[in-house]
Amino acid sequence: MGIRKGLAVVISAVLLMAFIPSSAYADSTGWQGNYTDGWRYYISDKDYVKSSWKLIDNYWYYFDGDGIALTDRWEVIKGKLYHFSKGGAMDANKWVSCGDFQMSDLEKMFSEENSDYAQAMSEYTDKKVWRYVGADGDAYTGWRKVGGKWYHFNDEDISLIDTEENHQNAYAAMTYGFYYDLEEEAWFNFDGEGLYRKDCWYEGPGEYGMLYWYYFGKDGHAYSDWVKMNDKWYYFATDSYDFEKDLRGPGTMTIGWRDFYDTYDDDGYSVDYDIYLFDEDGVMLKGWTKYNGCWYYSDPDGSVYKNRWFKYNGKWYFFDRLGVMVENAEKYEIDGIGYNFDANGACTNPYDGIKISGWYERIYDSDLYFCYEDGNAWSYVDKNGKKICSVEGYMIGGKAYDFDSLGICKNPYSGRVAEEA
Repeated sequence: MGIRKGLAVVISAVLLMAFIPSSAYADSTGWQGNYTDGWRYYISDKDYVKSSWKLIDNYWYYFDGDGIALTDRWEVIKGKLYHFSKGGAMDANKWVSCGDFQMSDLEKMFSEENSDYAQAMSEYTDKKVWRYVGADGDAYTGWRKVGGKWYHFNDEDISLIDTEENHQNAYAAMTYGFYYDLEEEAWFNFDGEGLYRKDCWYEGPGEYGMLYWYYFGKDGHAYSDWVKMNDKWYYFATDSYDFEKDLRGPGTMTIGWRDFYDTYDDDGYSVDYDIYLFDEDGVMLKGWTKYNGCWYYSDPDGSVYKNRWFKYNGKWYFFDRLGVMVENAEKYEIDGIGYNFDANGACTNPYDGIKISGWYERIYDSDLYFCYEDGNAWSYVDKNGKKICSVEGYMIGGKAYDFDSLGICKNPYSGRVAEEA
């Protein structure tokens, strides 16, 4: 037992001398102190270094206002971030960890609910969060090249030096995951080694715990807008406008049904819009397509037919304002005339439609997401065959009714009496 204790004392002394020069034991100048209270560096019997840098045996040290050397910590000095080793020497030209990668509360919740999301996040979850300090000891920020490879380091808020959680959000931390570059106006994505993806497809976490496909070009920019690859067209969400529409986020590859519009009318309906369809691989579709149980038809340029007749193989078909082919419908109103469509969508009376007059219930429209009052949507065609649209207080049978821009009555069961109109 005595031998082991003596050996421990010797080892401790050797470790001490490895960090603090032998001058620490001098009576007057040099290092003086201990590991509990800290170390000072005396330049005379009474004076020691404080609030300044000091080069000692080819290593830089920094001493605080009390003259204590900074050890094993990050510190901002005159607007720059430095790291000091356990022995107090300033680190330089090296990677330094600032904690473990930690998922946010939302990411944890999504990972628990979706195993695919958890798998995508596993690329990062076992990683350290790193900073890199250069030759002058200052931690890198922004885009920097290390060992011939490009990395990005957080440069947003120097006050976030140490964070109790989500260390990857700390100042100067190497970037993981998605990053938007304001100068290049482009999205990047960094893998588990901190390298940005380029010239590749990537299925990664997106909004609301879902996984989406992205494509990153040779410059690392996430593709956005229309892109043609291998003679196939794709569409990648572009900005907050697209995000508000489909809740996927910028850069996400579009699949399924997608409309493009810029404006709404006073009743909230989209105007001046185009519709496109994309398969599960994101490829824009043409011709006949069945999606979510409905049939569509697209031009060679991909735009879906809407609000129009289409003659195919000698039969007439009609596509509503959302591009859905009308089928299994009787007296489907088009310009005040009722047409019948069979189970395959072919119109059975294209040349002798039935004139509609008065109230009719719109039970076949695919674009009616809601009704203004309980029940199905109702419209009204006057004696001249004109559907009433965008009118308030239209008098029918002594009561006033209000109609939106699609001709849907807002108050079919509670029309106002003449005196109230």
